[in-house]
Amino acid sequence: MAKASYGCLGTGIQPVPRTLPDSGDYLWGAAAKGVMCANLLHGVHIEGCVDKNPFKQGKFVPGTGYPVISPTDITFPTVRAVLVENDVYLEEIQLEVMKLDPRIQVYSLHLALHIGTDTVDLFP
Repeated sequence: MAKASYGCLGTGIQPVPRTLPDSGDYLWGAAAKGVMCANLLHGVHIEGCVDKNPFKQGKFVPGTGYPVISPTDITFPTVRAVLVENDVYLEEIQLEVMKLDPRIQVYSLHLALHIGTDTVDLFP
C-alpha cells in the first residue's frame, strides 16, 4: 500500500482518519500554521477556520476551500469544538470562546490528535 506524501514534508505522513462526520470542529487561526494544519487535515476532521483578522474572514483556506469565519460568528451547534494549533494561546482562546458560547469546547490540537496514534478522539 502506497503511503501518503505531502511534498516537502516527506513521505509516510498518514492523514488522521475522520471519526465524526460533519463534526463542527474548527481550527483557530488561518495564518501560515493554520493553513498548513488545515491542508494536512484536509477532508479529515475540520469544517473551517476561525481567525480574528478581518482581511481573512469570509475567504477560504488555500488548498482546502475551508471557510474562514470571525470569532463573533461561531455559534453552537455549527461550531462544536475549536482546535488551537499553538498551545501558548490555549487559555486566552478558551476564555474568548467561553464568552461567545460556553457550549463550544476548546482543545489543544496536539492533545486532540493524540500525536502518535491513528485516531482523533475529541470527545472521549
